[in-house]
Amino acid sequence: MTQNPVEGSPCGNAGLIVALDRVDRDLYRNRFSESSRNHLFGGQVMAQGLAAACDTVEPDRSLHSLHGYFLRAGVPSQRIIFHVERTRDGGRFCTRRIVAAQDGTPIFHMECSFHKPEPSFEHQSNVAPDVPLPDDLPQLSEIAKLLGDRLPDYIAKTFSYDRVMDLRFTDPEQVIRQDLPARRRFWLRIPSAADEADPMLHQQLLAYQSDFWLAMTALVPHPVRMAGPDLFMTSLDHALWLHRPHRVDEWLLCDYESPCASDGRGFVRGQMFDREGRLVASVSQEALMRPLSG
Repeated sequence: MTQNPVEGSPCGNAGLIVALDRVDRDLYRNRFSESSRNHLFGGQVMAQGLAAACDTVEPDRSLHSLHGYFLRAGVPSQRIIFHVERTRDGGRFCTRRIVAAQDGTPIFHMECSFHKPEPSFEHQSNVAPDVPLPDDLPQLSEIAKLLGDRLPDYIAKTFSYDRVMDLRFTDPEQVIRQDLPARRRFWLRIPSAADEADPMLHQQLLAYQSDFWLAMTALVPHPVRMAGPDLFMTSLDHALWLHRPHRVDEWLLCDYESPCASDGRGFVRGQMFDREGRLVASVSQEALMRPLSG
């Protein structure tokens, strides 16, 4: 019988988020699932799939892009099996396809491309937005106290979870305010990754970070909020491009916007900057946003 994964909060142990057992060549099994939800967090499944792929590439290659599809809701109490297909190994690039499954049924699949660094041109057109620095902003638990009764109970409960992630909204009122354009800006970091030296692990954890509060940006103009009783919402796909190296224990500014929602789906795109204003990554996602009738 396959042992169930460890469940709980990974606070204080960032590496646990992407920890895997190697079952066979190109076959892996996860060790840990976050238990603050009744389904798997897509960002963790994606990060674990990337960890499996990274184990099959040469250490001189680094991820430059991934494209994944969330096929089914996973179960936290069951192990996830990751199968890696070595699609191509070239002189500078290599490609991997990863399928994540539970009980023999695929729940997620992803294509990853890795690149051996080389001399290149450089430019950056967009600049980081002028926002308050993270040290001057409240933590999620402090936002719950600050907003008090204006914050729905289900969001206050979410903010009370013991998290590996330190998240600071640049404007705490945006949590409850309806706005156009649909935009969210916040800082992220994983403090417990400070002792982790492996650059690939930091890329895996950045993929994990890139799914936090991304789809929720599409809800900003609408009178519903995440995890509420009036909405069914789930991510459909995810794309990530990495432009520069970054350590996830250092602050990352996420600037997300949703240009469109229609036909039951919301589209979000965003940029992730370091504290020096350098563009570290670009991300996009589409999510199912289905209003529920009373």
